[in-house]
Amino acid sequence: MRNFSLLAGLVLWLTMDVSSLLGELICPLPVIENGRLLQQAKEYRENDVLHFSCNRGFRRTEDRPSKCTKVGMRAEWSPMPECEPAKCRVELPPLEGTTYASTLKNVYYPGETLNVTCGEGFWISSPQDTFAETTCDDDGQWTIRPVCQEFFCSNQREYNVRWWNVWRNQQIRLGDTARYQCVTGYKSPDGSNVAKCTRNGWEPKPLCQEITCPRLEVENAIHPDVYKQSYRNDDWVTYRCMEGFTGRPTRTCGQNGWTGDSQCTVNQKPGFLAVSYQKPFLQSPQIGLMLVWQCSP
Repeated sequence: MRNFSLLAGLVLWLTMDVSSLLGELICPLPVIENGRLLQQAKEYRENDVLHFSCNRGFRRTEDRPSKCTKVGMRAEWSPMPECEPAKCRVELPPLEGTTYASTLKNVYYPGETLNVTCGEGFWISSPQDTFAETTCDDDGQWTIRPVCQEFFCSNQREYNVRWWNVWRNQQIRLGDTARYQCVTGYKSPDGSNVAKCTRNGWEPKPLCQEITCPRLEVENAIHPDVYKQSYRNDDWVTYRCMEGFTGRPTRTCGQNGWTGDSQCTVNQKPGFLAVSYQKPFLQSPQIGLMLVWQCSP
């Protein structure tokens, strides 16, 4: 196989050299061991790119595209279109925040696995994950990139946040906090107005929630809306008192719930007084007779 490669290389060099003598810069069709051309042209001129892929279990020796290039009086492919046995690599020592279960080697072959652990404030695969087992696949690629990334929360303010003490391009790391204020009609869910960067993003979530109040019934009063169950900030309700009661109680929905304390009171209009008489009493009262009575306590 090695003799065949040397012969193919010699033919490739001679062909390119003859082409340059004729005044044309032409790269011939190469023979790629353990690979194949994806498209085949009769000839390749200067700056043409060769598109090829490697067989299963092999990968390109260079990630850069192979281009027909003038080198002195010759034309050649740069880099050479070659395939090598697939393998995965890791950087040693590992980058900050990344730890490998083994640091004895930095080259892994298809099917081999590597355990990766992230330090505090770092993540891998997803923001919630600090550990991963990654496998070198048949194409020489890791199933999960074996590098932990530092966790950052977004520095973009939510639409219902009026202001917060985070500036543009600031890097907010895990555990950092920020004070904020909500726009009118919204409030902090826990009332603290302090946000904290967590692996789930900013908390509380959401930072600001709409102010709402549940339906409220007032004693001895009739609600004006039979069906409405929820009210927003600054909504107000005026109730109608039941028969025998007077007043116009009003309630207003606000940040701390309903406000207003007016009530329906008993109607105090004059009416008939029922009096019970007790013995002795007159059998036949006369005209002009005055009757005096006293109410029981």
